[in-house]
Amino acid sequence: MAAIDVTQGQASIVSNNISETESKSKKVDGKYDDDLHGLGQYDKICEKISCLKSNDDQHIQSSLIDLPWEDVVFRHILPRLRMSSIFKLRTTSRDYLEMVDGFLINMRTLDLSKDLKFNKRAFELVTKGNSSLRKLILKNTKDWLTDSVLVAVIMNNSRLLTIDLTSCTCITNASLIRIGNSCRNLEQLYLRDCCWITTSGLNAIAMNCPNLTKLDIKGCWNLSDEDVQMIVMMCGKLTFISLARIYGLTDNAVKKMAHMCPGLSIVNMQGCWRVSNDGIMELAEYSKKLKYVMVKECRDITESSLGKLRSRGVVDDPMSSDSDGNEEEWEPCEEEQPDSQPPTRCLFCSQMLDTPENVLSHCKKDHKFDIAHIQRIHGLDCFGYIKMVNYIRKMHPSPEEVASVSGKACWDSDEYMSPTDPEDLMLQLDIEDEIDLEAMTIDSGNMAMSSDIKTANGHCDYDDITLSRSEYNALIGRLREADSKAKLAQDQLESTMKDLSTIKSVANGFLTSKSSNESPATHDAVRHLKDGDDGSYVDGYSHFGIHQEMLQDRIRTESYRDFIYANKELFKGKVVLDIGCGTGILSMFAAKAGASKVIGIDMSDIIYPAMDIVRENKLDDIITLVKGRVEDVTIPVDKVDIIISEWMGYFLLFESMLDTVLYARDRWLHPGGIICPSHCSLNLLGVSDPDLYQRNIGYWSDVYGFKMSCLRGDILQEAVEIIVRSDKIATQPCTIKEIDIHTCSTKELDFVSPIKLTALTDTTIYSIAGYFDITFAAQQPHSKVEFSTSPKSTPTHWKQTVFHLHTPVTLAKGESLEGKIVCKKNPKDPRSLVIKLTYGGSTYTYHMR
Repeated sequence: MAAIDVTQGQASIVSNNISETESKSKKVDGKYDDDLHGLGQYDKICEKISCLKSNDDQHIQSSLIDLPWEDVVFRHILPRLRMSSIFKLRTTSRDYLEMVDGFLINMRTLDLSKDLKFNKRAFELVTKGNSSLRKLILKNTKDWLTDSVLVAVIMNNSRLLTIDLTSCTCITNASLIRIGNSCRNLEQLYLRDCCWITTSGLNAIAMNCPNLTKLDIKGCWNLSDEDVQMIVMMCGKLTFISLARIYGLTDNAVKKMAHMCPGLSIVNMQGCWRVSNDGIMELAEYSKKLKYVMVKECRDITESSLGKLRSRGVVDDPMSSDSDGNEEEWEPCEEEQPDSQPPTRCLFCSQMLDTPENVLSHCKKDHKFDIAHIQRIHGLDCFGYIKMVNYIRKMHPSPEEVASVSGKACWDSDEYMSPTDPEDLMLQLDIEDEIDLEAMTIDSGNMAMSSDIKTANGHCDYDDITLSRSEYNALIGRLREADSKAKLAQDQLESTMKDLSTIKSVANGFLTSKSSNESPATHDAVRHLKDGDDGSYVDGYSHFGIHQEMLQDRIRTESYRDFIYANKELFKGKVVLDIGCGTGILSMFAAKAGASKVIGIDMSDIIYPAMDIVRENKLDDIITLVKGRVEDVTIPVDKVDIIISEWMGYFLLFESMLDTVLYARDRWLHPGGIICPSHCSLNLLGVSDPDLYQRNIGYWSDVYGFKMSCLRGDILQEAVEIIVRSDKIATQPCTIKEIDIHTCSTKELDFVSPIKLTALTDTTIYSIAGYFDITFAAQQPHSKVEFSTSPKSTPTHWKQTVFHLHTPVTLAKGESLEGKIVCKKNPKDPRSLVIKLTYGGSTYTYHMR
């Protein structure tokens, strides 16, 4: 039997009676995942893993691995399991780790609504590297789901069609804004009881998700009538909308909805007491496909309007009188399928029952087959339960025969992991939850007895309360007064938030506009960053998407490859240091060119897959990878002969990674050593593209009939990365900075330079674009390699950095736009840049962050 050994936060499985081959199959990169800690059930899971580790199970595990993964395991087995059960399987061996990770990285549906054991760490692991999700169900994950956790997944899954955030109370409008910006094809969005939603969040969805067909914002009482009008105007494909308990909803929004959403089939306005007959009459007139409308507790809606709906066959109260208004109970009617699932056949007879749960009850009552008893005897988990069901379906034993099994169960073989009927609903039942539910039912019975005793002692519960008309009118008056006060308080809060935003903007300008003699030196700021200060920067490079984008940039990657392979005599037998190695591609180029030793350093989690890549290519005897900040780590040599690094950011210096390269140069590079690349220059040119300017700046003057020009000043301060068309170049280029990486210092990276942009023709300059040129220089002239990110060159992932002018400048041919540029690290965030352009007697500040 396997034992559990926990050392330095990592879980290892130590077995005294397993073969050497099996032992190696369990080990992953010399260590074991500690992700089980994140499930909060470590001891329980370890006990089950120990059971899986017996020698008798070795053949069983192998046969499951041998099943077709994509056609059988991924489609028919793993989707039927709870995610916590999938985690257990993942930890049993390296083969299972590979199988489960393959499933996770390609899964299209993630539903955690019933997996109460899940938490943030487990969620991050499950979604890491997945960019295939179409449906994300996070209902009731309010205990751990935050903006930072959710946004990371949304950014990697722009093709999501369904998102359910019901009752997720720890996220904010920031998540909705990211969803709107990323998931442009979203079709279904469920936000019930997310009372944090306000105008900015819902408008982001309205303006970016025109394909939305289902929207549930029930209980989002911070939303106004105008917010609902915006969403129905922009999302004309809506067929289902729940607006219950949005107390600001009026006839205006209902009328707009009737006109703008012709396909509406289901509408819930329960508790929207401001809606009257006028709005319902409009729905009856224009919503020709309407089937169900819920208007319970809408006091001003009477038979005069409801009768018109009924005459068309519209059901005005599809819920029973004691219902809480849960649309999940009646939404299937939209597709005229009152039976949401087919009946399920009993395990031991031909009787059909409506649910798998009722099948278990029937088996217990009529066949004396108690699943809880079987579970206790054989320690059934979800895998064992699936095998048992498939065994019963295939072999047709009697209930007595199954109940009398002792010792090793006759169904304990992977032969029974393949279902007799792939659509068998009994296989979808979560046996562990059912056993827990039975225990809860017993406790509930005890609680009910206590409740009866209390009632007998004189306490009573009131189902209905009768008020006189005067009491009712007084109550309504108090409610209206409270509503008026709440609206006034909301207006005051919004006014205060605007003032706070103004103060914040002024303070930000003050902090980033200090003169050099008032603010602390920034040239060494990156070196002195502490652990945790670089969290967002590091996390950004932990995702595979950004590395794929860089690797697919052929200009970038092939320039490094061509220089290294063309200068093999420089690399042969040398020690090479790769700064920010990422996936290890440059390290492998150097190893193939003949380097005797290559050391790669990266501070993000991409270093772990990089280790697998190095081993897969059988270069682990040459390449050593180190995780950590260059400023903090030690390496296994005193000096290196060559430093290679792809450190360039937008506008060359964004992210300040060159600072790290210079630190490594001063610390480890031999005198006379080589740095690749060796030289670079930063350049500006004028751009005459009125259409680009209009799309980015002029757009805000008229946004669906609304003026948003107040944002213009803030938007003009943001530098943007865009591919500039070469035919829009209007001036000669101007070099503002040249850097020799062998000799420069970090202090030189904050600089001031004159600019002179000379017009090629009579033109109007709307923007200034920045780009850089890179040179790899070696001892032989023929081995020199260069590339440029100029608009005239092949586009790269760096694009061009564009600074839109506050006021376009008109120039005659040969006339110049003259001034200066100041480029410095932001004192508050040394990874970002503050850039000031001075021309025409004025200075304008731009931010790159």
